[in-house]
Amino acid sequence: MKNFNELENILDENESVKLTDSFSYSWADFGRQAGSYIGVCVIVFVGLLVLSVFPLASNILSPFIALGFASFVYNERVNKNVEFSNFFRPFQKFGPVILTYLLTAVAYIVACVPLIIFGGIAFFNELLDARTDPTNFNPIFTTALLMSGLVTFVLVLLVATFTYYATYFAYFYDVKPMEAIKLSIKMGTKNFGHLIMLFLFSGFIAVIGVLLCGVGLLVTIPLSHLIKYYTFEGLTKLEK
Repeated sequence: MKNFNELENILDENESVKLTDSFSYSWADFGRQAGSYIGVCVIVFVGLLVLSVFPLASNILSPFIALGFASFVYNERVNKNVEFSNFFRPFQKFGPVILTYLLTAVAYIVACVPLIIFGGIAFFNELLDARTDPTNFNPIFTTALLMSGLVTFVLVLLVATFTYYATYFAYFYDVKPMEAIKLSIKMGTKNFGHLIMLFLFSGFIAVIGVLLCGVGLLVTIPLSHLIKYYTFEGLTKLEK
């Protein structure tokens, strides 16, 4: 297994990965194991529905759901093992994965500070003005709120790009949480445009899944996770 320094050197090489190749591999993989991917999606949907009254529990499970798809395809390709239990292997590294995830969550909270501060002040001022004339209460279109929202959107996009693969590094390479985040930041820096395209494409196929009466999500959700995995595999030269 590669260590932190070896991974840094690999990322410095900045080997490109075509999004079309990742999609082709993902589509072929889904075709081979469609039943397993659809089955785990159903389990996830039911599980999240049951846990909907506990939002924190759902958030904690989210990195393990994504890693579950990656674990399944990795074990199929590397170990020639297609056991359904491979979806749940990431829980074996619960500590490092959840700590890495929580650290990235802190970064998201920091990214929202402009909206919380400036947007909150604008909202409070609107409330004060509304005491004398309720018709003046229009917080949505205040300049401060819109500008702080725009800044927050950009910051959140940057955090998403730079921490996108943090839990992947923690799981697949057993690096420490802070090292996983550093490696993810380096990957995001070296492949910023590629990851933005990955976000847009994943969002596009998610919309298609919703438009197909929601049933399409049973296909588009696994595809999104598989594309994410194959991109990671290519950029880090994940051991075969």
